[in-house]
Amino acid sequence: MGKYELEITVFFSGALTMVLELIAARILSPYVGSSNLIWTTIIGIMLISMSIGYWFGGKIADKNKENDINILSNYLLISAIATSIIPILEVEFIDALSSISNNLILVSIICATVTFGIPSFLLATVSPIAVKIKNNSMDRVGTTSGKISSLSTIGSIFGTFIISSIEGEESDFIKYEYSTYKAIFDDVKVFKVNPDDSNTERQNLILVGIKGEYSINNDKEEEYKDLLNNEIKDFSSDKSIVTDNYAPIGN
Repeated sequence: MGKYELEITVFFSGALTMVLELIAARILSPYVGSSNLIWTTIIGIMLISMSIGYWFGGKIADKNKENDINILSNYLLISAIATSIIPILEVEFIDALSSISNNLILVSIICATVTFGIPSFLLATVSPIAVKIKNNSMDRVGTTSGKISSLSTIGSIFGTFIISSIEGEESDFIKYEYSTYKAIFDDVKVFKVNPDDSNTERQNLILVGIKGEYSINNDKEEEYKDLLNNEIKDFSSDKSIVTDNYAPIGN
Protein backbone atom coordinates (compact mmCIF):
# COMPACT_ATOMS: atom_id res chain seq x y z
CA MET A 1 0.00 0.00 0.00
CA GLY A 2 1.28 3.48 -0.90
CA LYS A 3 2.67 5.88 1.68
CA TYR A 4 -0.46 7.97 2.15
CA GLU A 5 -3.15 5.73 0.68
CA LEU A 6 -4.40 4.60 4.08
CA GLU A 7 -4.59 8.19 5.35
CA ILE A 8 -6.51 9.27 2.24
CA THR A 9 -8.92 6.37 2.70
CA VAL A 10 -9.62 7.36 6.31
CA PHE A 11 -10.05 11.01 5.31
CA PHE A 12 -12.68 10.32 2.66
CA SER A 13 -14.45 7.75 4.84
CA GLY A 14 -14.91 10.45 7.46
CA ALA A 15 -16.11 12.88 4.79
CA LEU A 16 -18.66 10.41 3.42
CA THR A 17 -19.97 9.68 6.93
CA MET A 18 -20.82 13.34 7.45
CA VAL A 19 -22.27 13.65 3.95
CA LEU A 20 -24.61 10.75 4.74
CA GLU A 21 -25.73 12.44 7.93
CA LEU A 22 -26.53 15.67 6.11
CA ILE A 23 -28.34 14.17 3.15
CA ALA A 24 -30.34 11.83 5.41
CA ALA A 25 -32.52 14.71 6.59
CA ARG A 26 -32.90 16.02 3.03
CA ILE A 27 -34.03 12.65 1.69
CA LEU A 28 -36.34 11.81 4.61
CA SER A 29 -37.92 15.26 5.07
CA PRO A 30 -40.51 14.90 2.25
CA TYR A 31 -41.78 11.75 3.97
CA VAL A 32 -41.45 12.46 7.72
CA GLY A 33 -40.95 16.21 7.92
CA SER A 34 -38.03 18.31 9.15
CA SER A 35 -38.99 19.20 12.70
CA ASN A 36 -36.38 19.26 15.48
CA LEU A 37 -37.66 15.93 16.77
CA ILE A 38 -37.12 14.30 13.38
CA TRP A 39 -33.65 15.85 13.07
CA THR A 40 -32.56 14.59 16.49
CA THR A 41 -33.95 11.14 15.70
CA ILE A 42 -31.92 10.92 12.50
CA ILE A 43 -28.74 12.22 14.15
CA GLY A 44 -29.20 9.81 17.06
CA ILE A 45 -29.56 6.81 14.73
CA MET A 46 -26.45 7.84 12.83
CA LEU A 47 -24.39 8.25 16.01
CA ILE A 48 -25.56 4.89 17.36
CA SER A 49 -24.63 3.23 14.07
CA MET A 50 -21.19 4.83 14.10
CA SER A 51 -20.59 3.86 17.73
CA ILE A 52 -21.39 0.21 16.99
CA GLY A 53 -19.20 0.43 13.87
CA TYR A 54 -16.21 1.69 15.87
CA TRP A 55 -16.64 -1.11 18.40
CA PHE A 56 -17.12 -3.78 15.74
CA GLY A 57 -14.21 -2.44 13.69
CA GLY A 58 -11.96 -2.73 16.72
CA LYS A 59 -12.96 -6.38 17.16
CA ILE A 60 -12.20 -7.08 13.50
CA ALA A 61 -8.89 -5.25 13.75
CA ASP A 62 -7.77 -7.38 16.71
CA LYS A 63 -8.49 -10.53 14.72
CA ASN A 64 -6.46 -9.20 11.80
CA LYS A 65 -3.15 -10.60 12.99
CA GLU A 66 -1.55 -10.35 9.57
CA ASN A 67 -2.61 -6.72 9.06
CA ASP A 68 -4.30 -7.84 5.85
CA ILE A 69 -5.35 -4.79 3.83
CA ASN A 70 -7.98 -6.88 2.04
CA ILE A 71 -10.17 -6.83 5.17
CA LEU A 72 -10.33 -3.04 5.00
CA SER A 73 -10.98 -3.20 1.26
CA ASN A 74 -13.88 -5.59 1.77
CA TYR A 75 -15.60 -3.31 4.28
CA LEU A 76 -15.09 -0.32 2.00
CA LEU A 77 -16.62 -2.24 -0.89
CA ILE A 78 -19.67 -3.27 1.16
CA SER A 79 -20.13 0.30 2.43
CA ALA A 80 -19.93 1.59 -1.16
CA ILE A 81 -22.66 -0.84 -2.21
CA ALA A 82 -24.82 0.13 0.79
CA THR A 83 -24.41 3.79 -0.09
CA SER A 84 -25.10 3.34 -3.80
CA ILE A 85 -28.50 1.72 -3.20
CA ILE A 86 -29.84 4.65 -1.13
CA PRO A 87 -31.78 6.09 -4.12
CA ILE A 88 -33.40 2.68 -4.66
CA LEU A 89 -34.31 2.40 -0.98
CA GLU A 90 -35.88 5.85 -1.09
CA VAL A 91 -38.24 4.83 -3.88
CA GLU A 92 -38.96 1.25 -2.87
CA PHE A 93 -38.70 1.32 0.93
CA ILE A 94 -39.05 4.82 2.41
CA ASP A 95 -41.93 5.82 0.18
CA ALA A 96 -43.76 2.56 0.82
CA LEU A 97 -43.27 2.64 4.60
CA SER A 98 -44.34 6.28 4.92
CA SER A 99 -47.56 5.50 3.07
CA ILE A 100 -48.34 2.59 5.41
CA SER A 101 -47.70 4.25 8.78
CA ASN A 102 -48.63 7.72 10.03
CA ASN A 103 -46.22 7.47 12.97
CA LEU A 104 -43.49 9.84 11.75
CA ILE A 105 -41.05 9.03 14.56
CA LEU A 106 -41.30 5.28 13.95
CA VAL A 107 -40.94 5.74 10.19
CA SER A 108 -37.92 8.02 10.61
CA ILE A 109 -36.21 5.55 12.99
CA ILE A 110 -36.72 2.57 10.69
CA CYS A 111 -35.84 4.43 7.51
CA ALA A 112 -32.77 6.13 9.00
CA THR A 113 -31.53 2.81 10.40
CA VAL A 114 -31.96 0.79 7.22
CA THR A 115 -31.05 3.45 4.67
CA PHE A 116 -28.29 5.40 6.41
CA GLY A 117 -27.43 3.48 9.57
CA ILE A 118 -25.95 0.50 7.72
CA PRO A 119 -23.48 2.47 5.52
CA SER A 120 -22.57 4.65 8.53
CA PHE A 121 -21.86 1.52 10.57
CA LEU A 122 -19.65 0.11 7.80
CA LEU A 123 -17.73 3.36 7.29
CA ALA A 124 -17.09 3.63 11.03
CA THR A 125 -15.22 0.32 10.96
CA VAL A 126 -12.55 1.90 8.75
CA SER A 127 -10.77 3.91 11.46
CA PRO A 128 -10.03 1.11 13.98
CA ILE A 129 -8.98 -1.28 11.21
CA ALA A 130 -6.73 1.45 9.77
CA VAL A 131 -5.14 2.02 13.18
CA LYS A 132 -4.26 -1.69 13.42
CA ILE A 133 -2.82 -1.79 9.90
CA LYS A 134 -0.83 1.42 10.35
CA ASN A 135 0.48 0.64 13.81
CA ASN A 136 3.58 -1.55 13.73
CA SER A 137 4.71 -0.92 17.28
CA MET A 138 2.77 -0.82 20.54
CA ASP A 139 4.82 2.15 21.78
CA ARG A 140 3.33 4.29 19.00
CA VAL A 141 -0.28 3.16 19.26
CA GLY A 142 -1.33 6.50 20.79
CA THR A 143 0.27 8.51 17.99
CA THR A 144 -1.22 6.30 15.30
CA SER A 145 -4.67 6.32 16.87
CA GLY A 146 -4.63 10.09 17.27
CA LYS A 147 -3.50 10.59 13.68
CA ILE A 148 -6.22 8.35 12.26
CA SER A 149 -8.93 9.94 14.42
CA SER A 150 -7.75 13.39 13.40
CA LEU A 151 -7.84 12.55 9.69
CA SER A 152 -11.32 11.08 10.02
CA THR A 153 -12.57 14.20 11.81
CA ILE A 154 -10.95 16.54 9.28
CA GLY A 155 -12.60 14.47 6.54
CA SER A 156 -15.96 14.96 8.26
CA ILE A 157 -15.40 18.72 8.32
CA PHE A 158 -14.47 18.61 4.63
CA GLY A 159 -17.61 16.64 3.84
CA THR A 160 -19.74 19.15 5.75
CA PHE A 161 -18.47 22.11 3.73
CA ILE A 162 -18.62 20.24 0.43
CA ILE A 163 -22.23 19.14 0.80
CA SER A 164 -23.31 22.58 2.06
CA SER A 165 -21.73 24.24 -0.98
CA ILE A 166 -23.61 22.07 -3.46
CA GLU A 167 -26.73 23.90 -4.56
CA GLY A 168 -29.61 22.59 -6.60
CA GLU A 169 -31.06 24.53 -9.49
CA GLU A 170 -33.46 26.29 -7.12
CA SER A 171 -35.16 25.82 -3.78
CA ASP A 172 -38.20 23.58 -3.94
CA PHE A 173 -39.54 24.57 -0.53
CA ILE A 174 -40.77 27.97 -1.73
CA LYS A 175 -42.74 26.11 -4.41
CA TYR A 176 -44.29 23.80 -1.83
CA GLU A 177 -45.19 26.88 0.22
CA TYR A 178 -46.61 28.63 -2.85
CA SER A 179 -48.82 25.62 -3.63
CA THR A 180 -50.05 25.61 -0.03
CA TYR A 181 -50.93 29.29 -0.23
CA LYS A 182 -52.78 28.70 -3.51
CA ALA A 183 -54.88 26.00 -1.84
CA ILE A 184 -55.88 28.41 0.95
CA PHE A 185 -56.17 31.84 -0.68
CA ASP A 186 -57.99 33.10 -3.74
CA ASP A 187 -54.82 34.65 -5.11
CA VAL A 188 -51.12 34.61 -4.22
CA LYS A 189 -48.54 37.28 -5.06
CA VAL A 190 -44.76 36.76 -5.00
CA PHE A 191 -42.35 39.67 -4.55
CA LYS A 192 -38.59 40.07 -4.60
CA VAL A 193 -37.18 41.71 -1.48
CA ASN A 194 -34.06 43.00 -3.20
CA PRO A 195 -34.46 43.45 -6.97
CA ASP A 196 -30.86 44.64 -7.34
CA ASP A 197 -29.54 41.24 -6.27
CA SER A 198 -29.24 39.14 -9.42
CA ASN A 199 -28.25 35.98 -7.54
CA THR A 200 -31.49 34.00 -7.53
CA GLU A 201 -30.01 31.34 -5.23
CA ARG A 202 -29.94 33.78 -2.30
CA GLN A 203 -32.88 35.99 -3.26
CA ASN A 204 -35.41 36.52 -0.48
CA LEU A 205 -39.05 36.34 -1.51
CA ILE A 206 -42.30 37.45 0.11
CA LEU A 207 -45.50 35.51 -0.47
CA VAL A 208 -48.78 37.36 0.04
CA GLY A 209 -52.08 35.48 0.19
CA ILE A 210 -55.24 37.38 -0.83
CA LYS A 211 -58.79 36.51 0.19
CA GLY A 212 -61.86 37.67 -1.72
CA GLU A 213 -61.81 40.47 -4.26
CA TYR A 214 -59.13 42.56 -2.57
CA SER A 215 -56.29 43.48 -4.92
CA ILE A 216 -52.91 45.02 -4.26
CA ASN A 217 -52.06 48.16 -6.21
CA ASN A 218 -49.45 50.87 -6.00
CA ASP A 219 -51.94 53.72 -5.58
CA LYS A 220 -53.70 52.20 -2.58
CA GLU A 221 -50.57 50.91 -0.85
CA GLU A 222 -48.18 53.82 -1.35
CA GLU A 223 -45.91 52.82 1.54
CA TYR A 224 -45.24 49.49 -0.17
CA LYS A 225 -44.75 50.96 -3.63
CA ASP A 226 -41.12 49.84 -4.03
CA LEU A 227 -41.94 46.29 -3.03
CA LEU A 228 -45.04 46.09 -5.22
CA ASN A 229 -43.00 47.03 -8.26
CA ASN A 230 -40.92 43.88 -7.72
CA GLU A 231 -43.69 41.35 -8.22
CA ILE A 232 -42.74 38.10 -9.98
CA LYS A 233 -45.73 37.68 -12.26
CA ASP A 234 -44.69 34.39 -13.87
CA PHE A 235 -44.02 32.47 -10.64
CA SER A 236 -45.57 28.98 -10.70
CA SER A 237 -45.32 25.66 -8.89
CA ASP A 238 -45.97 22.03 -9.71
CA LYS A 239 -45.43 20.88 -6.10
CA SER A 240 -47.95 19.52 -3.61
CA ILE A 241 -49.07 21.36 -0.48
CA VAL A 242 -47.26 20.90 2.84
CA THR A 243 -48.50 19.90 6.28
CA ASP A 244 -47.81 21.73 9.53
CA ASN A 245 -44.80 19.44 9.92
CA TYR A 246 -43.29 20.80 6.70
CA ALA A 247 -43.78 17.44 4.99
CA PRO A 248 -45.37 17.48 1.50
CA ILE A 249 -48.46 15.31 1.44
CA GLY A 250 -49.45 13.04 -1.39
CA ASN A 251 -51.16 14.42 -4.44
